[in-house]
Amino acid sequence: MSAVVHITHGDISFLFTGDAEKEAERDLLESGYNLKATVFKVGHHGSFTSNSRDFISEVNPEYVVISAGKDNKYGHPHKEVLSLFEEFNLR
Repeated sequence: MSAVVHITHGDISFLFTGDAEKEAERDLLESGYNLKATVFKVGHHGSFTSNSRDFISEVNPEYVVISAGKDNKYGHPHKEVLSLFEEFNLR
């Protein structure tokens, strides 16, 4: 379980998904909520257990922000997620 927050201020929106994993992302996709966001705070520090292709496609962010310590023992952000963001031209 993780808190998910969507904030809109004028024309800019932010989506924070905390440590929500792919199952929670699927639930959000099925919910019908507007998930589009200008800025997406990447889920679970850039883990491959979060940040599914379908979810990123729906959020359709202009910018992504990853919060992870340098050389952390978990390997965050994971290479698979960084490659996915490159496919979406997000850097």
